[in-house]
Amino acid sequence: MKILWVTSIDVPDEVSSAEIGLARSLKERGYYINALIIGCKEANNAYFADKPWDKFLSYEAYVSAEYDNEKVIPEMAGYIKALLSLERHDALFCSSEFAGYFIGLDSFAHKVVMLRHNSNELFFKSNICSAFEPAFSISFVEPKIQSELSFPVITVVDEETRLAALEYLEFKNYSRRKKRVLIVTDVRFWQPGLGSHSRIFSLCQSLQDRFHVTVFFYGTVTSADLTNLKSWNVKAEVVSYKEYEKEGKAVSDNSTTPDVIGLRKKRFPIFYQTLSVFLKKSSQFDVVIWEYLWLAYTADALTYRALRILDTHDLMSYRNFRFSSRAVPVNISITFAEELDILNRFDVAIAIQNEEAKILSANLDKAISICCPHGTPKFKIGDIKLDKSNDRVFEIGFVGGNSEANYAAINWFIYNVWSSLKYLPIRLNVYGSVCERLQPSVKGLILHGLVPDLEVAYRQCDIMINPMIHGGGIKIKSVEALAYGKPLVSSPEGAVGIQDPEKSGIIVVKNRSEYISAIQRLAVSPNEIELMSQDAHRAALEQFSECKAFDPLIKLIELY
Repeated sequence: MKILWVTSIDVPDEVSSAEIGLARSLKERGYYINALIIGCKEANNAYFADKPWDKFLSYEAYVSAEYDNEKVIPEMAGYIKALLSLERHDALFCSSEFAGYFIGLDSFAHKVVMLRHNSNELFFKSNICSAFEPAFSISFVEPKIQSELSFPVITVVDEETRLAALEYLEFKNYSRRKKRVLIVTDVRFWQPGLGSHSRIFSLCQSLQDRFHVTVFFYGTVTSADLTNLKSWNVKAEVVSYKEYEKEGKAVSDNSTTPDVIGLRKKRFPIFYQTLSVFLKKSSQFDVVIWEYLWLAYTADALTYRALRILDTHDLMSYRNFRFSSRAVPVNISITFAEELDILNRFDVAIAIQNEEAKILSANLDKAISICCPHGTPKFKIGDIKLDKSNDRVFEIGFVGGNSEANYAAINWFIYNVWSSLKYLPIRLNVYGSVCERLQPSVKGLILHGLVPDLEVAYRQCDIMINPMIHGGGIKIKSVEALAYGKPLVSSPEGAVGIQDPEKSGIIVVKNRSEYISAIQRLAVSPNEIELMSQDAHRAALEQFSECKAFDPLIKLIELY
């Protein structure tokens, strides 16, 4: 369970010690707690920072001596709304003086009001108390009234009452065992590269605070990999199939998934065999998620009942059609009927954008389909300032891995669009492994290659481009550009899966002349860029925050 703990602790005292003691006990029992300390002064940060919060936040506009209700309450309400839109919480533990900010918010399964002062009677009888609708109340001082209330009041003033409160929480099932989730993948997602890396990384980040997440990885995991995982705050245990290779060779490959010719070169018996050994030797998982269609054949290694989910990333048959219609070679090939047959062997198929989710819902007869677009935790618009000086070089950016689709896109742009822009005070910055296939001698073209943190790339650029010609699913580079508040000039293919692109900080262009015209206009229009930047960030917040992107999956796992 994930708790938002909202309070105001001015100085260490008996009441604050009782409150923090309860939070510490909850943390020890598996709760995940984000603390929002309202009115926290910098001098007290050290006192709060070592307490049992998983995340420590503060809102310093609140000062008791100069409290301006008309100013602070709307600001605080806006701050809380933004916080909740970025991160989903199961329960709210809120100090009574701030309960008014949360009236009408229905995003919590449970609301608990905490009483820290002797003015309990006034609060209990107030309109705020009835409108807040708490499931129960926790009082850190002896409450004055209880009999006329519609909810229980639990007193926590010492060790004995704290233990009694914890027993009550357990009895009411406000605490529960974290479900065990296994992710099966062959993607080294903790390294920067393709959009698929970002997608799986984001999935892990979204699940790891609510569930016990393990990753079974078809590859070698080095000590450097473990260091990278820790530095990127990946809490999941990542297990290499290599650890089970010796035992796996003695296991029969009993997969009943059809051996589709177009997927055959990605089918390895040892992948099935090692997963089979791992699952038999591990504690049972509640949910198993397979990344990409080509690993579906390993699902038969799961011999007990668990929720089986396949994260499609793309509808592969549709992707094949788009590529082949432009004579672009593909790594795998599959028909729509073959793909549906495989997906129907799972309980759930995850689509990455709404149109593909609708197609699956209309055609699957056994599996259900849910839509989980790419979720991005990168909301940095407030940190990235626009340089409006007239004598600076205008910076364009493109991010891409070393795929055929990325190379075709940026190569087309360089030879068809950049040739008309390169003599202007404009620079084209390319990031990612696609640089390995490009010629660095083109005027104004800077090849940065792989960068350890994409934030560096977005800080350097005024706008981003996505001239994708073909592909499938949703273009994660487009989502990330919006999340960083960067205006995007994109082909129609690059904007697939984004709602109302023209209102989302995107200029959709269809040919060479429209690209040139859009970029030339933005290069001399800082005010337009600033407005587009705001639209981009808003769209990312509304469509692609981790909270919203993976919420259907999280709810499904919790209900299972």
